[in-house]
Amino acid sequence: MPVTFLTSIPAVGPRSGSGPHPAGRLAALIVSLVATACISEPAAVDVAEVSGAVETIDGWGDGALDIYFIPGGEAAEDRLAHEIGAARSSVRVAMYNVTSARLGYALLDAQRRGVAVEVLWDGKQMVKDHNTLDDDLVAAGLTITPVTNRRSEYATVHDKLSVIDGELVTMGSANWGTSALHDNDESLLVFRSPTMAAVVAAQLDEIRSQVKRPRIGDLPGPAQLYFSPEDRLDRVVTSAIDGAQSRIFVAVFSLRLRSASDALVRAHNRGVQVFVVTDRKQSIESVEDERLRAAGISVIEAHNTTGPYTAMHHKFAVIDDRVLVGAYNWTTTATFSNDEDLVVIRDAEVAAAYAGEMGRLWRRYGGDGALPLPALELSIGATCDRTAWGDELVLVGDAPELGAWDPARGVRLDGATWPRWTGRVTVPAGARLRYKLALVRADGRVDWEVGADREVVLPTDPQVTSAEIDDAFRY
Repeated sequence: MPVTFLTSIPAVGPRSGSGPHPAGRLAALIVSLVATACISEPAAVDVAEVSGAVETIDGWGDGALDIYFIPGGEAAEDRLAHEIGAARSSVRVAMYNVTSARLGYALLDAQRRGVAVEVLWDGKQMVKDHNTLDDDLVAAGLTITPVTNRRSEYATVHDKLSVIDGELVTMGSANWGTSALHDNDESLLVFRSPTMAAVVAAQLDEIRSQVKRPRIGDLPGPAQLYFSPEDRLDRVVTSAIDGAQSRIFVAVFSLRLRSASDALVRAHNRGVQVFVVTDRKQSIESVEDERLRAAGISVIEAHNTTGPYTAMHHKFAVIDDRVLVGAYNWTTTATFSNDEDLVVIRDAEVAAAYAGEMGRLWRRYGGDGALPLPALELSIGATCDRTAWGDELVLVGDAPELGAWDPARGVRLDGATWPRWTGRVTVPAGARLRYKLALVRADGRVDWEVGADREVVLPTDPQVTSAEIDDAFRY
């Protein structure tokens, strides 16, 4: 039985108090997706040494993929800043909006050291009063090309693409901004593939000229790229849904496309398990979520309250063992007018990673019932020697399986090999868990270990059926 050994790391940011910290950001943790691996707690290392990705997928011929789920501390922005800083020859970007000064000035620094930097920025965003970073960067010398999409009144350059040194591609749902890279629900994909980079570079040429050409064939490997409006992304989505056999998980910021909701209803009616999460601020302007719910499909209207402008901003679907993800919202404007991007990935491991993220969204935003996710047996080891007769050591965390921060419902560990305590619990594969150890005294008092909440990301490799964590109570 393949086992992955995990080491928890503290949540980002210091805090006082000993109980759980409900608002802490997720710390990044690499989970090795091999049959047996050992992961030690990382020290402060350069991003070049450790990607900080939640999932690292290898073995794609000329390509590899790192996936970052947000919120995830500083990991996503760190990776982007590192790659811009390490660029040797070129950085090309097409972005709806950039509000991260760190990334903006990283582009300027790259240009100053002789890297060929091209920034295609949505012209309609640049002229808005609240967007001032572009003005500051232009004044400092960064060359920015405003691109105004005139296909319709509301059409935009909505991509979130970059190509670095002709071999690295970044894409996903996240704009390069503070909320997007830290507080929204998002994902960032980092591909290292010269083949994909060549396709995206050609698309950047088309975005700059606003002369779009349809795709002419498939790429080798499991990832296929599509762009809007030339590739009719609505048909890509509905075709995938119509081909679903067992499960469909959808997490889309704006779901207003009737053809997509009709396809979801058809899938539900033929027995496919369908679960949908969309953003509440968007759903109040649409009836598609109501139509899905009326058809018997489970729908959550997520309300991300981390900040005044935060959102459930994902744009992905897991359809059996395929993932559709990118900048593309399921709307008419995104389909026929916007510049958009979408990648379809056929890979069971990537699908499991996004299914795990769907599980996190479902728990965070109060979905009814549990998603049909594969289970994983988590073995727990902990050392604690400051106990008296009748005391219990309990692992308590944010997931229902860990007691939802209630020590009375946490995982009680066995002290038969004191001071070594052990236990087991079944949790969803791919879950991102926050937890702490707590001593439940014989008289009912609860003493939490000191320090930040521990964080761990469970593996999603279908071949890995169990994992282990090993901690020591912090006094």
